[in-house]
Amino acid sequence: MSYIPRYTLAQIRCFVVIADTLHFGVAADRLGIKQSSLSRSLAALEAAVGATLIHRTSRRVELSEIGLQMLPQAKKTIEATDRFVASATGADETLGSFRLGVVPTLAPRVIRAVLPTIRTNYPGIALHAIEDQAPDLTRLLHAGDLDAVIVPLPCVPASWFVEVDLYRDDFLLLVPHDDPLAGNRSVSLSILQERTVMRIDETRDIANELSMNGTRTGLLEPMAHARGITVETAIQWVVGGLGVSLIPESALDMRTLSASVAAVRFTSVVPSRRIGIVYGGPSALSAQSVQIIYRIARELRWQNSLRRRVPVS
Repeated sequence: MSYIPRYTLAQIRCFVVIADTLHFGVAADRLGIKQSSLSRSLAALEAAVGATLIHRTSRRVELSEIGLQMLPQAKKTIEATDRFVASATGADETLGSFRLGVVPTLAPRVIRAVLPTIRTNYPGIALHAIEDQAPDLTRLLHAGDLDAVIVPLPCVPASWFVEVDLYRDDFLLLVPHDDPLAGNRSVSLSILQERTVMRIDETRDIANELSMNGTRTGLLEPMAHARGITVETAIQWVVGGLGVSLIPESALDMRTLSASVAAVRFTSVVPSRRIGIVYGGPSALSAQSVQIIYRIARELRWQNSLRRRVPVS
């Protein structure tokens, strides 16, 4: 007797989009269906696999342990189906080029974890990546020299550009491994008043962001002691015993972080930034480029969910 699956590709696609957006309303809009239909599709898929894939409360949506394990295979299933349909209909997803700009603190992660996936799914696309500071990248985007940029938000260079919010990126305090703070699980932001702090250039707007949130920006005045351009410079500043550093979490790989330093979270008031991908909108780009942008967005959200499961040393 032939096997008849109790689930559908549409249900798997609903699961993938919910996992990417972590928001039922946004996911329903993206799929062009009612939120009630989305919920029923997810419930049917969970019943078919015999496990809860998404935890949903009135305040948050998050993947379950099983959901995290199944998501990569679910994505591969949807991607394989899309490629099959594109091939059957004669659609060509493998021609042309895609130009992406990335700020330095995000470039290693994007190049290592995201671009290989794009090359796998679009083997004929010519990928071009540019690493630069956000103002220079947005100028290139405005001039039409880039298709999209991954930068801290807000960063819209013109009203017709689209910002896709990806995730919150918390800042960590980097201290020498033998510093008294290294053993703390978290510290107060006020500790910066007592330390010589190096910040990297991309963190220059933290004081403004905290000011908008009602935080005393005087807490960040010691950050004027030193400023670097790269994360590696800031790490070496700490390793050399010259002070501490404020680093975006997404710029650090906790698995390979030098044993000479320790990363400590902040408590209460947590300095952070929003990371997003900005592009010229569907009317300014080919359908293929828009597909690539949203595939990058999905991959970055997925990578961020994995990164946040790695404990800070």
